[in-house]
Amino acid sequence: MQTMNKVMLLGRIGMDPERRQVKSGKTLARFSLATDRAVRQPDGGWETQTEWHQITTWEKTAENILTHARKGDMIALEGRLQYHQWEDPEGRKRTKAGVTAERVSIIGRPQRSQPAQARVPVEASIPF
Repeated sequence: MQTMNKVMLLGRIGMDPERRQVKSGKTLARFSLATDRAVRQPDGGWETQTEWHQITTWEKTAENILTHARKGDMIALEGRLQYHQWEDPEGRKRTKAGVTAERVSIIGRPQRSQPAQARVPVEASIPF
């Protein structure tokens, strides 16, 4: 039987994507993504809880994200969950989970004070 590692997220970018180059020369973009969920409280009311996800994109998708995406943009992405392991200076093994995005679409933008022609229109969905 075949296995699957698929992640789909819809959320807001929490920081402007940052560019990194790896030793091989490949470009990657990293950013955080916030997703919200409503949680019922003991008093019957609802509270919004935010979860933060660390996202990495590579090559063409990374270049498009670095060019078009900014903090606050609403995006939809599809990718895979990936774990990174390392040893800290005290010799403890550490693990961090992140999402490697393979497909990203910008689906909404907050109002900005920049001229409209400087950015892609909100109505446009930009699939990468």
